[in-house]
Amino acid sequence: MAAWIILPLPATPGHFVQEAVAAENPPAVVADELASYRRIVKAGPANRADARLLHHVLDTEKTELAPIFRATDLNRVAAALDQLRARHRQRPRQRFLQVFPQETLNDSTEHLDTLATACVAHGFSFKEYPPHTLSFPIHWQADPFHDRGWRFQLNAWHFLDPHLLLYEHKNDPAYLAFPVRIAVDWSRQHITGAKQHNFAWYDMAAGRRAAQLAKMLDAALGDPAVQVTDADLIQLLVAARIHVQYLSDTSQIAWHSNHGLAQLAGLLALTRAVPEVSGATAGHTFAQTSLKKLFNKHFTAEGIHKEHSPVYHVELVNFLWHLLETGLMADAQLQKLFESASDNIISYVHPNGNLSRVGDGDTNQAAERILFPPSPQLEFVLSHGQRGVPPDTAFQIFRKSGYATFRSDWQQMPHTDGSYLFFAAGFHSRTHKQADDFTFEWADLGQELLIDSGKFRYDKKSPQRQYVMSTRAHNTVEIDGQDFSRYRLDAFGSAITAGGTADGAYFVEAEVDRKRFFKTKHRRILVFQPGQWLAVIDQLHSPDSHQFTQWFHFAPELSVTETNTGFSAPLAAQDKSLQVVPLYGQSTLRQTLIRGQHQPRLQGWTSLDYGELTPNHAAGFTSRGRNATFITLLWLGDPRAKLRPGNTQIHEQSDTIHVRWQLPDGEAGFDYRRLKSGRKLTLLNRPPLANRAPGATVR
Repeated sequence: MAAWIILPLPATPGHFVQEAVAAENPPAVVADELASYRRIVKAGPANRADARLLHHVLDTEKTELAPIFRATDLNRVAAALDQLRARHRQRPRQRFLQVFPQETLNDSTEHLDTLATACVAHGFSFKEYPPHTLSFPIHWQADPFHDRGWRFQLNAWHFLDPHLLLYEHKNDPAYLAFPVRIAVDWSRQHITGAKQHNFAWYDMAAGRRAAQLAKMLDAALGDPAVQVTDADLIQLLVAARIHVQYLSDTSQIAWHSNHGLAQLAGLLALTRAVPEVSGATAGHTFAQTSLKKLFNKHFTAEGIHKEHSPVYHVELVNFLWHLLETGLMADAQLQKLFESASDNIISYVHPNGNLSRVGDGDTNQAAERILFPPSPQLEFVLSHGQRGVPPDTAFQIFRKSGYATFRSDWQQMPHTDGSYLFFAAGFHSRTHKQADDFTFEWADLGQELLIDSGKFRYDKKSPQRQYVMSTRAHNTVEIDGQDFSRYRLDAFGSAITAGGTADGAYFVEAEVDRKRFFKTKHRRILVFQPGQWLAVIDQLHSPDSHQFTQWFHFAPELSVTETNTGFSAPLAAQDKSLQVVPLYGQSTLRQTLIRGQHQPRLQGWTSLDYGELTPNHAAGFTSRGRNATFITLLWLGDPRAKLRPGNTQIHEQSDTIHVRWQLPDGEAGFDYRRLKSGRKLTLLNRPPLANRAPGATVR
């Protein structure tokens, strides 16, 4: 029996289905194959239909299959299938790909057995929804919860994963009986019966089905203990043939998203499992070549996945590792990409071990999602400093990708009390892109402070989904109550123009010119001193008058109140509070504090887990005019300290910003300027303001 390697793609339930509408009608290549199938079946005499089908499904150009074709010519279907089985039972042990969701991959055998038993007895379970009974014939177009993710998972056979894993672990053919029955039912309804609905041939669903068909066919043909009837085996082979045809059609591959990678992985698995199927040889070559092409397209030169999501970055690195580890993809360039992309995961991990939720992310522990052996540096991060080696730097600025992350010193213990700032200023495509340009997450002093809106679920008609995607749901500037563009035409790649460290503080700058819609130039500067303060500077210029609102979204556990100078929230650690104070033009600003609002529009919510919204405080500063400048200080300190604005000034001629605030023990602040001559540089001074030359590092 073949040894299977389990390949986790971006396969967490609910993470597949994006905003594209699944087609009701089958793709042309599928429609043509279905028409051929019907012609073959209807061509008389009826008692030779199986022989004709088998002849159609297998590759007539493979001379080694001649005995099988002679048997079909004589209408000896059973003999032909026995010869096919014999071929597979003589094959050497091979390593195949299989696509499984990650949450079952590392489960114990006992838990997998519980899941498999419950599925047969009670039905398909997905997230928090009640089980959906799988009575035969199965209602494949069912939509009991009005959830695209649920419909996708049903037609991708997500619920078969525990059964197939158990077959692998226990070598018990009993676990294959239910998957084969499911696959045959789907095939008879959608191929024999030509039933169609939105998710019958959805791109990712077809890719996952192909991988599971590969597993079943490999077992049915190669394992003598697995008993599959000839009729069912022919039905599975017919399904394999049509999936190979569909996934080998370049026009059907989702080249723009990770869905294409899943499609190609399914094709790779299926063509490896049953190379006798017509089109398998060309399909296998196409899958290998295209996977290399897609990986190079999906990652920047810095090793950052372009889908705007740390969660998907991790899943794609898992995927790449398995391709390389199994030897199915042997390529020096891809090996180098894996090494850089896996190391970059360090930048996505909060001090508490969670991955950043930017770009359609739920709450996920990074250590639970990473399947490959981590580098010593990544192991240090995942183990909260208990194992491994500290990374070489506490900050990373990915100028070509649009990300920047800053931390306190790696030696700080406990590791979970460290400082972390994640800044996102990239726009490469629509995939998992929210209207969140220049948003950020901030954790400090052992807790999350400023957070992302999350994903909710993939249902573009849902008001909750529309909210978490919106500009106002993020830590950025909203213009005229509208969302930033997510059209590919407006993609700007990376907007980061500068960043680095100086005098113990960090800084990053990004700039974008929204020539369409708002006709506004937006420059954002973050200046960060870990464990002490974060300054957020937004400069907006437009020929037209607008309403600008600078939004901040706080972790749900923070209780935020309004003060005379802004907002304040007590912190759990070290008797400190977070104070949010505007330092420039404060007399013209209108401040707003909202938590869990439904009308006139959703505001003050975050989605921590799939399909759920949790209320949290959202604070905003609003200004009207053609130009607006926000300079806001978020300060960590003694709640009794009276933090007041200082003499903050902007000098346009020298492009210098002097930021000042008053504390009981004196004035604090920094200067920020850009040099006009030659290459653009940034210099940063931090308090205490002393008569000494600042040491600066610019990346």
